[in-house]
Amino acid sequence: MYGSSSDRLSELRTNDGSGRLKTTDDGRYLPLNPPGLEIDDGGRRRNGLFLAGDIRVNEHVVLTAMHTLFVREHNRLAEQIAIEHPDLTGHEIFELARKIVGAQMQVITYQEFLPLLLGPDAMGPYEGYDPDVDAGIANEFSTAAFRVGHTMLSPALMMIDEEDDVEQVPLVELFFNPPAIRTAGIEAFLRGLSTQLAQGIDLALVDEVRSMLFGPPGSSGRDLAALNIQRGRDHGLPRYNMVRTAYGLPPVGSFADISSDPEVQQALARTYADVNDLDLWTAGLAEDHVPGAML
Repeated sequence: MYGSSSDRLSELRTNDGSGRLKTTDDGRYLPLNPPGLEIDDGGRRRNGLFLAGDIRVNEHVVLTAMHTLFVREHNRLAEQIAIEHPDLTGHEIFELARKIVGAQMQVITYQEFLPLLLGPDAMGPYEGYDPDVDAGIANEFSTAAFRVGHTMLSPALMMIDEEDDVEQVPLVELFFNPPAIRTAGIEAFLRGLSTQLAQGIDLALVDEVRSMLFGPPGSSGRDLAALNIQRGRDHGLPRYNMVRTAYGLPPVGSFADISSDPEVQQALARTYADVNDLDLWTAGLAEDHVPGAML
């Protein structure tokens, strides 16, 4: 949400001594992206796109809603810090609010999300920062493992208004659709997110991202599964068995070693001539789940 360059961060900040991030005048929404600043528009040069630290912020309204939520939180913290510490400069207020927001994200990730994803016993208690641990992101994680969430998407998203009335909105109608945020507000989408169950992690992706990703409603689009597989190959990811060996696990000798489901075994056998040919992302999704975990 803060970008990855000083130039972009400067565009995001109010730079008025308040330590706040830019929003619309009422503070409810992200500011509009200024002309000439890089933004992902889906290749169709749309107007009225929101500005955020991540150029992909407009790809889907839920992503926009989450960015907006944390920008509001940053500004709430900045106001509180300014009241409690009137001696701080605007830059100091900004950095402290940013630090707290980062900590909130870490708590959500490590204390709530990862125990559900990996199982409650996958990680030990936090024992403090270790400067000798490489904090970089492994290619195998960013290009394969972290993309398990793509299989958790549903074909429609729930919107829940203040009266608890529920509307199911097709996923494809919410790609690159900033006006939907202004019409419904982020609250309706966040209520839906907190209520709707995710799909299970497996080899299946809904058609909305399997065949219609970022395409106009009612027409074809990109294939997210194909993109993930090709991206892994473009990045030079090792094959599944090579990664297992690198992490100290024995290589699998058959498709049955990956999944106990005969249909999954047969699907893998139809696609790959040998277990040593398996793409990392595909094979990881095919694995039997660990008890108490989502994968």
